[in-house]
Amino acid sequence: MDPPGQVSYRLAMSVPDPQILTVDVGTGSVRAALVDLHGPVSALRSAAHPTRYPRHGWVEQAPEDWWTGACRVIGATLRAGGAAAGQVVAVVCCGQMHAPVLIGADGSLLKTKLGAFRASELEGWVAD
Repeated sequence: MDPPGQVSYRLAMSVPDPQILTVDVGTGSVRAALVDLHGPVSALRSAAHPTRYPRHGWVEQAPEDWWTGACRVIGATLRAGGAAAGQVVAVVCCGQMHAPVLIGADGSLLKTKLGAFRASELEGWVAD
């Protein structure tokens, strides 16, 4: 039996012109890139998302802005790179947020704005 990495490589090589899609949710924008297996970037797109300052010392961002931006740049990146979704053999994601994004059982956000807040502010949002 082949090691998992070997199987993945063999499967990737069976796809014509295989591509890796990367998505980065940064502090000011969401970026996506399309990279072939040898490293060259064939497309790169970004979408800014707002940062809100509701009062002195407070900073907030909305996870829905991240999601909307990610959806927009993924589509734009695939179109710009001329890639079909079936050519994407791997997706790599990273982000900068240190706060939890709380999702309910129905898949909806429990808190629509995230910022730097104390653990005591999570009381009542997180079940034991």
